[in-house]
Amino acid sequence: MAAPADPDPASPAAGGPTAAAAAGDPAASTAANATGPGTATGLRALVMDYGGVLTEGAPMLSLPHRARKAGLATALVSDAHAVPDAVARLFDVVVLGGSLGVRKPDPEVFRRVAGLLRVAPTECVVVDDLARNVRGATAAGAVGVLHRAVSLTVEEVEILLDLP
Repeated sequence: MAAPADPDPASPAAGGPTAAAAAGDPAASTAANATGPGTATGLRALVMDYGGVLTEGAPMLSLPHRARKAGLATALVSDAHAVPDAVARLFDVVVLGGSLGVRKPDPEVFRRVAGLLRVAPTECVVVDDLARNVRGATAAGAVGVLHRAVSLTVEEVEILLDLP
């Protein structure tokens, strides 16, 4: 089940990206109208894994915060069954385990998450520490970032999404 992250106006709990958004309800989200950094590159969303990525410390945890502040949509997609509330609150959409009926690395999970965010898969940057999951994301049309080192991943995401 896609779990709402927080009561932010763009979050599922406040009528933001939800299954209704994926079904094409135009009133379900404002994320599709995001402007600001990332739009020059056509990239409008950041999708991140939890274990092995967000567990790497403050610089990684700052990325979803910075992306949201820049007006970009964010999603956490993890095979974990739970994540700390403080981490979940950093994202517009949280998808845990097989709650969407598919699991990573199946490209369909990335298509469905993009739908929840009201963006195309080609507008997503996906950060994961497993090559098979990055391959699944790129097969869906997303830009994949294979996390190996914090400084490199942060720099790559900053460049791709034009984050300050």
